[in-house]
Amino acid sequence: LRTIMNANVIALTELNLSHDQNSVAVAFGVDEYSAPNQVRFLYYLDGYDQDWHKATNDLDANYPNLPPGNYTLRVKAYLENNEQSAIEKTLSIKIRQPWYNTMAAWFLYFIVAFILAYFGYRIYAERKRQEQLLRDAREEENLKEAKLRMFTSIAHELRSPLTLIVS
Repeated sequence: LRTIMNANVIALTELNLSHDQNSVAVAFGVDEYSAPNQVRFLYYLDGYDQDWHKATNDLDANYPNLPPGNYTLRVKAYLENNEQSAIEKTLSIKIRQPWYNTMAAWFLYFIVAFILAYFGYRIYAERKRQEQLLRDAREEENLKEAKLRMFTSIAHELRSPLTLIVS
């Protein structure tokens, strides 16, 4: 677990993180010196949470292993029993996709798959063509042998009576 930023982020409105920096912990507090024990916090992560969460005594929000995407952390601070006086602060959080899940990577995967399919088809078609040529050559050889047998048989049939006549 790495700490990306450990600083006061009052003016920070956006946080861009890579896919392997997907665990976010944000601690919060207010400058309320008259009644610090009466300050309460609610937080909500748009795009992830279903409901608002009340901050515990730790005064932080932890989100381990967030999937890539765009989120908005909303934090409300209010005095106890006076939720209408809440002050809200937002922080946009963007967790980028890993390089192998970007549009460019998917386009490259498609091109590679297309090239592999194309060459696979070419190899398949060439094998079929070679098999057909081999069948044609065998058929032609069988035809030649059949003609040779037929001519040999005819020649033998013609020679047998001629040998009898000559003898």
